[in-house]
Amino acid sequence: MINTISYMMRAVRRHCFLAALGLLFSLLPAWSQISLVATGSVWKYFDQGSEPAGWRGLLFNDSAWSSGPGQLGFGDGDEATLVSQTNSAGVTNIAFYFRHNFNLFDPSIFTNLLLRIRRDDGAIVYLNEVEIFRSNMPPAPVNAHTLARVSAPDDGNVFFGGLVSHTLINIGDNQLAVEIHQAATNSSDISFDLEFLGNVDTANFQPPSVTLLSPKPEDTVGGNITVVANATDTDGSITAVEFFDGTSWMGTTTVLKNLYYVLSWTNLSPGLHVLSAVALDSTGLSSTSAPVSIHVLPAIIPRESAWKYLDDGSNAGTAWRNPGFNDSGWSNGIAQLGYGDGDEATEIGFGSNSASKYITTYFRRVFDVPNPAAITNLIVRVLRDDGGVVYLNGTEVYRDNMAAGAVTYTNTAVIAIEDDQFHGVSVSPALLVPGANVVAVEIHQASATSSDVSFDLELLSNVTPTPPAVRMSSPVNGLSVLGPVNLTLVAETSDVDSPVASVAFFDGATALGTALVNVVGDASLQRLFVPGGHTLRAVATDAMGFSTTSAPVSLTVIPAPLITTLVATGSVWRFFDTNVAPTGNWRLASFDDSGWRSGPGILGYGILGVSSMPATLINSGTNANNRQITSYFRRPFTASNVANITNLSFGVVRDDGAVVHLNGVEIFRMNMPPGPVSYATFAIVTNAVSGTNESYYFPTNIVPTAGMLNDGTNILAVELHQNAVTTSDAAFDLTVAAISPPGGLPALRASFDGVHVRLTWDAPGFRLLESGDPSGPYGPGTNAPSPVLITPTLPSRFYRLVQP
Repeated sequence: MINTISYMMRAVRRHCFLAALGLLFSLLPAWSQISLVATGSVWKYFDQGSEPAGWRGLLFNDSAWSSGPGQLGFGDGDEATLVSQTNSAGVTNIAFYFRHNFNLFDPSIFTNLLLRIRRDDGAIVYLNEVEIFRSNMPPAPVNAHTLARVSAPDDGNVFFGGLVSHTLINIGDNQLAVEIHQAATNSSDISFDLEFLGNVDTANFQPPSVTLLSPKPEDTVGGNITVVANATDTDGSITAVEFFDGTSWMGTTTVLKNLYYVLSWTNLSPGLHVLSAVALDSTGLSSTSAPVSIHVLPAIIPRESAWKYLDDGSNAGTAWRNPGFNDSGWSNGIAQLGYGDGDEATEIGFGSNSASKYITTYFRRVFDVPNPAAITNLIVRVLRDDGGVVYLNGTEVYRDNMAAGAVTYTNTAVIAIEDDQFHGVSVSPALLVPGANVVAVEIHQASATSSDVSFDLELLSNVTPTPPAVRMSSPVNGLSVLGPVNLTLVAETSDVDSPVASVAFFDGATALGTALVNVVGDASLQRLFVPGGHTLRAVATDAMGFSTTSAPVSLTVIPAPLITTLVATGSVWRFFDTNVAPTGNWRLASFDDSGWRSGPGILGYGILGVSSMPATLINSGTNANNRQITSYFRRPFTASNVANITNLSFGVVRDDGAVVHLNGVEIFRMNMPPGPVSYATFAIVTNAVSGTNESYYFPTNIVPTAGMLNDGTNILAVELHQNAVTTSDAAFDLTVAAISPPGGLPALRASFDGVHVRLTWDAPGFRLLESGDPSGPYGPGTNAPSPVLITPTLPSRFYRLVQP
């Protein structure tokens, strides 16, 4: 009976605690960050080397386990709780097990959960028996003898982790269970601590971003490869990048090399490999890159192999190409070899004068072929900057970016290139001999001032004849542009076993033309495209006659609007500058301005820095301390089909302020105060025009209302105001163009109410597209009906209507 009462009292106390905790949580706003498990919390732990049965379970009885606060571990000296390195029998422990219970009254208040863990070497974390995180551990099921993948490069000093689904937490008891694994039986230390947060402000905990830069998708390699990733983080720092081949861990790097995370991967097995990178940041979050598929072929000489090289600028002659040549005095290094790019495994020399570098560097590699008869074909692929010649057992087998004829150490490459691709050709296997063979390569610069050189080579055997790869890089898929328009089509090509000879371009079934491939594998062709939809493809054909068609690229050419210049820059204006306001209604077309002077823009005085300004000098008055405040300008222009004009686009040179009238009605003012304006009204003093702005055409756009424009003659009347009587200069000119929709499209009109730009159109069923440039490309917009309100921002945005 006593035991029963005691148990019931414990239950009551626990329920009171849960109620109090629930009250605390209910008083917090939903976005408040809550620590469910803090660093330094007390953990139950088992350090006897075996895996307790059912230890992850919520109801597992861990009363016999030891306990202590984090950090738990041994060997580093920073532990709050020491765990045992060996079990009671003296056997070194591989795995250690930890449990921590926490209680929740109302899990519904959580919108997200964040786990952060310090682990040396590997860890798996379970929440309520569900695995939620795995770090530095193999993907397969594990047991107490499973080793971590690698000794933790951070030595347990970095937090790793990620977001966890909040649906996994329960009302009442919740259980975190963690297993820490050593990477080796002789490991000297382990480390473990953990925190579990709820309602994390994601603005302060953004995951990193990571992209695989090399190899490129569908690349073909032999044997060895360097994997390059770009990883960044907006709210912390990158702590590590892990590389994977499918689910198999390839390696981890924590050190930047020329701004990137780089891993050398050797002895790849032939076949298809799917690579990815996982970036981890200092907040404990991680992200995985998009996968990159590559093809690995059998290699006699894999890329990134060791080479003998001669980099002293001397003339090696011809004997160096042959198998019997003694290269014992040459240097030795791993490819990529070169200088100037920062991606070299071995940096070679170029001499003491950077303005007169060595033109030619020589490379040799001896390789063994036990049975040449077993090799049915042979492919040599070379990375060369700028040009190269390849010899197999003394016979030239490949020349790239080098002129025909005899080659000496003073011959330069044809052109300078920046190319990081391998280029290949099929080689006769009859050139091979049993036993030792040699590949010899000379790399030539395009000039003695070249900034860089690069070399690597792979020799592949028994490769099935392979068609080229081709991708259209320009225009981008889905591009919309104004037209008719001339566009340059660009296709990127590569080939494992044969140079790509040409690329034919097609628009649907229509052949547009054929282009040759340049030294970096690109082909280009310029053609005129008329309004409408276009489906573009490129067909690459290699020297062996194999062809490949690229994925289609969709292009939409939108009819360009009709732009009619009504008043050009530098036009002749009538002007009145007599220090008084004109009599009569000078803003109307009927006003007689025959007594006014005239001249072309820019009109003004005192404009500095441009020798041709002003084109017309206006009167500034005779007293430099009491300048004339206002000058007046008029110009007629003709317009036609004004009902089709959707916008009037203005550009105004106005030093300092201007009020513009069209057919007697003010249509806009610039840098002028509101309200009535007289001859004595100053421009806004705080916005004085100076420097290059004195000749800048300030833009604005007007949507003409009914009756604003006339078919036939119209009159522009402008008053130019200074911001002070002591002003040193004045300037005025104006240009205006009428914008009308192309035939068959509805008018898109824009107006500004001081807060929003209002876009309107009359025809239903049209889609509004947006661009940062008036000539495109135009990206996705909205299917919303007219009108659309837009808050103006910088840089400027441009809009068009198209039918879906």
